[in-house]
Amino acid sequence: MDLRSLYVTLNELKESPCLLYLEVKDDFFREDCFLKYRDKWKQNFPDGEIHSCSAAELLGRKGDLMGGSLFGSKSLWILTDLTLRGKKNEEFISLLKTAHDHYFFIVESDPPSKALLELLKDHGVHLALDPIKPWERQSVLEGWIALYVKKQGKKIASQAASALAQAFPQERNALAQELDKLQLYTDEIQLKDVEALCSLETKTSSWNLLEAILSQDVKMITHALTYLEDFNHIGLLRFMRGQIEKFLLAENASAFRTKTQMKQYEQAKRLGFPRLAFWIKALEMKEVAIKSGESQGTQEDLLLLFLSFAQS
Repeated sequence: MDLRSLYVTLNELKESPCLLYLEVKDDFFREDCFLKYRDKWKQNFPDGEIHSCSAAELLGRKGDLMGGSLFGSKSLWILTDLTLRGKKNEEFISLLKTAHDHYFFIVESDPPSKALLELLKDHGVHLALDPIKPWERQSVLEGWIALYVKKQGKKIASQAASALAQAFPQERNALAQELDKLQLYTDEIQLKDVEALCSLETKTSSWNLLEAILSQDVKMITHALTYLEDFNHIGLLRFMRGQIEKFLLAENASAFRTKTQMKQYEQAKRLGFPRLAFWIKALEMKEVAIKSGESQGTQEDLLLLFLSFAQS
């Protein structure tokens, strides 16, 4: 399911399932989903206890688990390591199935094992987040930021949200701390507030650079290339050429699945296909020059090329 559906499902769980398995590959949103469910469980059982342990450690406390709670309070066990084999794994699966007055919560990047999946069908809930496409991630993060601020009765400008999303692409808790800090100073967060109060170590992706080139924004191009994560000159040239070729070959925006790609197609269309064909040829020539040793393909070298696109 998509991120919005997953959040809605987590929020609408009227009763906490005895076993919940969350499968989320993205580090940022895996942490966010973990916190959302943990806090919701605590609301449902304010007197309950929360423990964190591995599957092996849980087996070591089997006696406590099977005995139930003396005072009738509930316990949530957050399982962080499921590495077990053979009889130990069978014993673990059996324990999850028969323990009373306890709830088990698993958050992993990988799908459940076959044995655990069978258990979930009858005794639990398995929720999986669809992988977030690289070109969608920036807008998804910006949406998360806007919603986080809105819940506190505050607002944030799109430029400010964009800057924070680029600076904290994976660090959910660090981003939340920055937002909490900003909200102490203003009810409407602007880019100037972010620049003044936050320590931004901005990282960008090839998709950010493509967006900047299509927008012909010199400042955005310079920023996106300067802070590009994992710079690889040949890989970057081929990525740009491949994406622009897709725009040339597509008949209309409906050929693309995501809103981001549709938006980029419309930007490319406004630039004119002859210009895009010229860009493709320039990218091909630059790759040949790098391979032959005529060009070093440094970031400064490619910056001049991309800036020439913006000015053509």
